[in-house]
Amino acid sequence: MKKSDEDLQLRFLNATYIAQEEERKRISNDLHDEIGAQLTFLKLNLQALYKGRRMADSRMIGEEQLFHDIFKIVDDVNTRNREIINDISPTTLEEFGLEKAVGKVLANVNNSYTLHTKLQTEGTFRRLNPRTELMLYRVVQELTTNAVKYSDGWRLTVIFKWGESRLTLTVSQFDRIRSLNLGRDKKGLPSIQNRIKTIDASIKLIDNAVGTDYVITVPYERAEN
Repeated sequence: MKKSDEDLQLRFLNATYIAQEEERKRISNDLHDEIGAQLTFLKLNLQALYKGRRMADSRMIGEEQLFHDIFKIVDDVNTRNREIINDISPTTLEEFGLEKAVGKVLANVNNSYTLHTKLQTEGTFRRLNPRTELMLYRVVQELTTNAVKYSDGWRLTVIFKWGESRLTLTVSQFDRIRSLNLGRDKKGLPSIQNRIKTIDASIKLIDNAVGTDYVITVPYERAEN
């Protein structure tokens, strides 16, 4: 491919990802402002109804447990709504950086699925430019989701190695069934490679006896501008 064609493709990818993130932010704002507010009003009204019923009839035979069950459903939906908002437009990433945001993704997987996840860090943490952090976050998010959905994985480890001149980010998938991970036909790999390309980073795949390592190298001179 000619350099002019590569530049054109890169500009197209950048524009696509920018548009996607803007749409995600719009949706997350709508979920927060509309759904979140409605759930809050619903719970307040239920609480008022509950207190009114208790004042009218202190016995509330068969009704008290029903109210508590409804309160729990509302709380669960509200919690899930906040999780979806964070997945779509991660506030943790903006406020605290890549390590904290990735740690939250892994913690959610640990709490919800049979896949065991682990976060390791080496060196001194530093902030990268927002676009680089967001692309790396999306890559880890996609690799984690794919490990849950497509592989017979039992463990996933994410390693941040903060060197003097570059960040090396490794995502290691350990699988029970190697046939799902052999070769280069990885789920979501083209999308991941495209994201890495837009931030002037590189990715290398290493197949081994127990799984696959995705090794991403990000030079600071490009990631901090």
